[in-house]
Amino acid sequence: MIPFRDVIPSRTAPIVTVGLIALNAAVYLLVPADFLWRGVIAPFFLHDGWIHLISNLWALWLFGDNVESRLGHWRYLLLCLLTATAAAAVQTWAAWLPIMAPGGGPGGAVAGVIGGYLLLYPGSRILVIVPRFFSIDVVEVPAVAFAGIWFATQMLLSLGRLGDPATGGGMTFLTYAGAFGAGMGLAWRFGHRKRDKRWWDELGPKA
Repeated sequence: MIPFRDVIPSRTAPIVTVGLIALNAAVYLLVPADFLWRGVIAPFFLHDGWIHLISNLWALWLFGDNVESRLGHWRYLLLCLLTATAAAAVQTWAAWLPIMAPGGGPGGAVAGVIGGYLLLYPGSRILVIVPRFFSIDVVEVPAVAFAGIWFATQMLLSLGRLGDPATGGGMTFLTYAGAFGAGMGLAWRFGHRKRDKRWWDELGPKA
């Protein structure tokens, strides 16, 4: 299954989301890890593998545009920065490291965005491509299901690093739950009170 978008159209250009995706990809591809300022820049951009990078940026693409549309560009950017910082700080504390371990920041930002999305758009669905032998089907799955898949992927990646102090000792996934909750709280504070009911019309008739 290949998820490619949600069912809710964005009403503004997702310039912050696209910018964050491009910047994370560029840093991963072009910037040596030892060049980053540990504890300042690193938590926002360090990914420790292609799977980690792709899963994070794909989830940001799926969920970020609508959260950005609802909150506005600056508040959305603030949500990403605050949840990334919180996740990296909690991971550092949990792993008893003197520096922020790689992986907590970017995943924390994505977890925060997903938390904000599910608060603002409960019941939303994701369009998924399902290849078959001689055809391709497009089906809808609950957005919360894809969020669960993302969290499961991060947990598996983190458990594979248990005991490795260079990557936070496998503690990364523990920070995402906190970032998820923080994202929900910030989305409530920034945008839930101004909630636009029209998005429900995009989900089709009720059963």
